[in-house]
Amino acid sequence: MTATQRSIIIAGSIVVACVIVAVGVLFAISQSSSATKIAFAAPAERIEFGREQVNGVEVRKHEGRWALVIGLKDGASKSFASFTERNVGKQVRILVDGELMTTVRVTEPVRSGRLRITSSDEAKLRRIAGKLGS
Repeated sequence: MTATQRSIIIAGSIVVACVIVAVGVLFAISQSSSATKIAFAAPAERIEFGREQVNGVEVRKHEGRWALVIGLKDGASKSFASFTERNVGKQVRILVDGELMTTVRVTEPVRSGRLRITSSDEAKLRRIAGKLGS
């Protein structure tokens, strides 16, 4: 084997190693970005939930608009009920992965464990549902 052939084999091995490392980094980034959070921010407090606390997500028409319906598991449901009880009459920002979706005024406590976010942007709601769903 000539020195040129050895150099090509070594260079090829380095390229393969770099590709393997790059794929590993991309996989780690994609795994961390899948940890979607939905947050509710009131003037004095904030509460957030991850997909492990969600008990069902669907996008459907509701009164002529698109709606994202999110069911919360028992513990998250209780936390959300307490949060909404403390914030009746206040403005609450709804954020998904830090992006402001909308701002709402809490008119009454939400004790059902199901919340609905309406929008005219069906695609955006479907993207969020995909992140929060299984």
